[in-house]
Amino acid sequence: MNFDDATVARKGRTARAVLTMVCVAGLAVAGYFLALWLAPDVNASGQCSGIGFGCTLTPRNALLFFGFLLGLPVLIGLIIFGGATAALLLRRTDMHPVLIGLISAIGALLLSLVLGFVLLFAAY
Repeated sequence: MNFDDATVARKGRTARAVLTMVCVAGLAVAGYFLALWLAPDVNASGQCSGIGFGCTLTPRNALLFFGFLLGLPVLIGLIIFGGATAALLLRRTDMHPVLIGLISAIGALLLSLVLGFVLLFAAY
């Protein structure tokens, strides 16, 4: 199989853009788990913990709850929206691939968060 220089360069640009997106997603996930690790497991006011009957979630349980409701859809949105944005930018521009990965990942995370909050709070 014989590859010309343009094909190899294109594959390298794509790999660097995708690696940048994966690193941004990894930082977001690591930040979530750090916050989860540091969050207290009891309510500061001494109020009972749980859902219902006048109780509230502890900070750690609230992070788990909203991580499940928003975190998974945001990561799926990162894959879909970020991948589409990166593909368009790689094809249409000559920007540096790391910049393309950053633009795609941060834009997709913000868009997914906004859509997740809108859908979550529209249900109430």
